Amino acid sequence: MANEFKHKDPGSTLTSAEFIAACGDGHIFACQATGDIVYASSTTVLSKLAKGAANTVLHMGGSCIPAWTASPSVTDLTIGGGCITLTGAATDIDLIDNNASALSFDASGQAGILEIVTTDCSEAVKLAGILDVNSSIDFDGTTVAACASGAITLTSTSSSACGIYLRANGGTSETVKIHSDQGTSVTEGAASVSLLSDAGGVELRSTANLANAVNITNDGGTSGTITLFNDQGTSVTEGAASIALVSDAGGVELRSTADLANAINITNDGGTSGTITLFNDQGTAVNEGVASIQLLSDVGGIGIKSGLNAAGAIRLTADAGTSETIILHADQGSGAASICLTSDAGGITLTPSSAVTVSGALTVGVDDTGHDVKFFGAAAGAFMLYDQSCDQLEIRGASADATTSTGKLLLSTSLTNVNANDVIGSINFQAPAEAGGTDAIAIAAGIRAVAQATFTCAVNATDLIFYTGHSEAAAERFRFTSQNEIGVAGANYGTDGQVLTSGGAGAAVAWEDAGGISGLGSTDNVILRANGTGGATAQGSSASIADCGKVTFVHQILGDQDCTNAGAPGYAFRCDTDTGMFQVSANKLGWSTAGTSRMSLNACGLDLANNSLLNVGAATNDWTAATLSMATANKGGTTPQVILTGTNAGDEGPEIRFIHDSGGAGDNDIPGLFRVLAEDSGGTNQCVHLFYVRFEDVTQSSMDSSLVFRVSCNVNNGESNTNATLTKAGVWTDASGEITKAYEGSALDVWGGRPCHVVLDKIMSLNVGRYHSSRQPACKPVTERHISPTAEQMWDVFGVGKDPREIVLNERGENINPPGLSPKDLGGVALMGIQELTTNTGAVLNSHERRLEELEERLKGGCSG
Repeated sequence: MANEFKHKDPGSTLTSAEFIAACGDGHIFACQATGDIVYASSTTVLSKLAKGAANTVLHMGGSCIPAWTASPSVTDLTIGGGCITLTGAATDIDLIDNNASALSFDASGQAGILEIVTTDCSEAVKLAGILDVNSSIDFDGTTVAACASGAITLTSTSSSACGIYLRANGGTSETVKIHSDQGTSVTEGAASVSLLSDAGGVELRSTANLANAVNITNDGGTSGTITLFNDQGTSVTEGAASIALVSDAGGVELRSTADLANAINITNDGGTSGTITLFNDQGTAVNEGVASIQLLSDVGGIGIKSGLNAAGAIRLTADAGTSETIILHADQGSGAASICLTSDAGGITLTPSSAVTVSGALTVGVDDTGHDVKFFGAAAGAFMLYDQSCDQLEIRGASADATTSTGKLLLSTSLTNVNANDVIGSINFQAPAEAGGTDAIAIAAGIRAVAQATFTCAVNATDLIFYTGHSEAAAERFRFTSQNEIGVAGANYGTDGQVLTSGGAGAAVAWEDAGGISGLGSTDNVILRANGTGGATAQGSSASIADCGKVTFVHQILGDQDCTNAGAPGYAFRCDTDTGMFQVSANKLGWSTAGTSRMSLNACGLDLANNSLLNVGAATNDWTAATLSMATANKGGTTPQVILTGTNAGDEGPEIRFIHDSGGAGDNDIPGLFRVLAEDSGGTNQCVHLFYVRFEDVTQSSMDSSLVFRVSCNVNNGESNTNATLTKAGVWTDASGEITKAYEGSALDVWGGRPCHVVLDKIMSLNVGRYHSSRQPACKPVTERHISPTAEQMWDVFGVGKDPREIVLNERGENINPPGLSPKDLGGVALMGIQELTTNTGAVLNSHERRLEELEERLKGGCSG
């Protein structure tokens, strides 16, 4: 063994002198050199340790075997006296990271350099007493240098967190204080106390959950100021701004107790693009006193002022979401102007995307100095204006040349249950400032719309009542009822035959019996004529009554006592005397054309020419070649409705039938069709939707049919062009032809992600589960369930369907775009997922097949060997 300690070779014999040779060379190692040392490698063997390299230290290893090392680890080293002298250009004393070791250095009055290297912010250098620095201390790139003026500068050139770390860890009363008690300079770069960073930020931070955890105070005198100044930083990004006051959990407060103008002054004078931003991206409180950002003044006001002559010089912006608000709130100011928005030269514009809400009183101008108030309408030229120069309110209609282009005033009520005598709308006239008082300041006149019955879906009976005052508050004088009655001084409608008669000056009108009417007869026995110049046939006559009971009008409307004849109806036209209306029998009206009865009406319903009673719900209804047309008087009128009401106590309600009475149905015939048309911008009716039944196979003993729905997609001057069909087999099919589709690319093109896992990854993110209707009453058992994701998930994950969060309201405030889920989308996602699974499975199978082939080849090779 090379390192074994043994006798040197004595030759063929060993003498006693040789065994105990005093020269010390009687024992040697098999291979040794000057500087090697001997150690016990076991309890019975001595071994050699080769000499170490220069500047290495003998160190006991973990197995109790000595070894040389250039970086020894010493748990505790005590030197009773003297000095430790380090020589050489680069001599280090290193402390191993995170060991509970310390280096104490006490060499008062000794000049030199002590270098302590730490590589972790959790390690510390502890100075037991006072550190008096006459020259400098260098902490591996952080220099504490004594300047000629007596100041101490801490400089870190390390590009890492905690480049300079000052920490006090003695107890709850400890403080870290940077104090200059004589320096008077406040100049940038030469201030008595400066925290400067040439490239990065300067942070004052406390993790204590206490009030005033970080406190910057200047109590030097009345002229003392505190300035946060960054003259080179250009960043304005959140978290990286050149000057940032940031609190991760609590608030940030700027507070001055000085009773002075500009006690707190935040100024940006860096240039025309400079901004000042107060930003809190985590605080959620909005309550007074705890809001995430607050500008508070206990006694004085708060001024936000900009000297910039530009749009947006002062801007308050909330940009967090649809529920955000900006509140200007004065909870103690009792003056008429506790919150003022004032513009000395220009106007003030509020531009919301929806509405401006004022919860309290709104005053524009002051007494004797008013301002115009103008509200614009949606149509060009339409507005409402209070013109202060004319002391007048004007409502102007649109500038378009149309019958509806007029000023409109709507008085409405928000009552949801209108009963008799409820006031729907009211206009009053008053002189409230009249010095006479009492009657003089009462309502002098008014107009009211008053309900005369409980409103229902078929009742809105309303009277229009006019009020005037004479020596009292305005009282009712006239009313016009929903039944075309005229009431005088209340519900006084007179009796049949009475006329409204003047009582003369100073007297009220009244209903009185007519004094009678007389007239002279003529050769054609006319007993009363208006503007007549000849007989009953004279063209100048406007109306005449003959002794036979016939009334003749210029517009050729005739009434005849013999009114039961369809060939000569009682109400007809002079130019077409066999067409008109007549009395079929008691309580039954009839209509005829060309002398033939076509339709009659009685208390039971409408009877068509074939005498089948139109009583909706009956099985004998039969309208042949009939057309029912309903329309409103104008585009702004009431929506026409067809209402079918059934009174049967059974389980069937009203029925609508389409009867294809062609005498012989054939393939592709359409026995019934429902069509919806709408005017386009040019005034032409276009078909926008229809559905119909189509025969597919008609034989003598059977019929096959399908139900077809058609809607419009980018149609111009044509029929609805997109079909969906319920087939004879009860299967729903929709538009899926190649001509109707514009593909957007592969799954990877559209969504990105892992190749061959795009759709599978998205499917795994869906929350697919069994569900029942959320409107199911808790007290009833669930009788219907389904399995699918939601429309919102399919839109968010795959972007298919229609955006379920887009709300489209009709004029009644109903959402006509409810969320929906298409079976086509579910099937398409499933097929794309199967394609990816097939691709992945094929790749795996191919890989396994190759491995099996390799194994077979290897087995064959082993057998042949």
